[in-house]
Amino acid sequence: MKKRLVALMTIFAALSLAACNGGNNANQSTAKPASTSQRPSTSREKWGDWKVVTPATCAAEGKEERVSDAGNKEERAIPKLKQHTWTATEVAASGEGVAYENIECSVCHAKGLRVATALATIEGTDKGGAPAGCIKLSTKGEYMEVKINIPEAKTGKVYLTGAMDYWHDGSNDNQNKSFSSVKDSANTCNFKLEVNGAEVDPSANLTTTFGSILPEAAGETVGSVTYSQIGDCEVGAVALVAGANTFKFTRVDSYNLAVKYFTVVFAA
Repeated sequence: MKKRLVALMTIFAALSLAACNGGNNANQSTAKPASTSQRPSTSREKWGDWKVVTPATCAAEGKEERVSDAGNKEERAIPKLKQHTWTATEVAASGEGVAYENIECSVCHAKGLRVATALATIEGTDKGGAPAGCIKLSTKGEYMEVKINIPEAKTGKVYLTGAMDYWHDGSNDNQNKSFSSVKDSANTCNFKLEVNGAEVDPSANLTTTFGSILPEAAGETVGSVTYSQIGDCEVGAVALVAGANTFKFTRVDSYNLAVKYFTVVFAA
């Protein structure tokens, strides 16, 4: 009788242990992760459009963000703008120099000067058709030259300020509204800018300065050509002297910027 009771107790214990283990396995296979407001990112996750949180200025980067259907958020920086917001004060002509403008950015307070190409002497022909005040030379080898007198020496960077043309028939590579400064794979510049007889070395980023940041100017359409808004395109470093300074722009090959000003932004 005792042997039978012991056997029954042994069988009962074994069954109880098996049931207990089976319950644990079931819990492990069906357990749900702790609730969270953001689910893990997957390849099927759909993202919304990028939205500007903080606009970029010429003084600081901006920020934009987007949100996915899983509640995840991504942020990225918007590069600082390369275009300044200038206010100008005219300086009268003196000596052999023409009038020019002292300029200051109302956002970052950068300072400089600019002289209008409309006051330049042109050895050649203006193609015409560009926005008011902008000049685009017609033929290779033609140039425009202008002189100003300033009271003290200055260093900084010189820019071509103007409107970029865009041919809708696709005959030039301006799909991104960039200023094309090179004519071939050898990186030969398609214009020459000289200040006081010294050629300015074009900046490495010259072809992307305009990028897509300048929309088409309202109403500035001539035939199959549309012009961008006026913008500043960096050329390179320059040193101005106290007294007379001469700017000379020569067309080397076809180029797509109608120049309105020679602009110098002074070093800080």
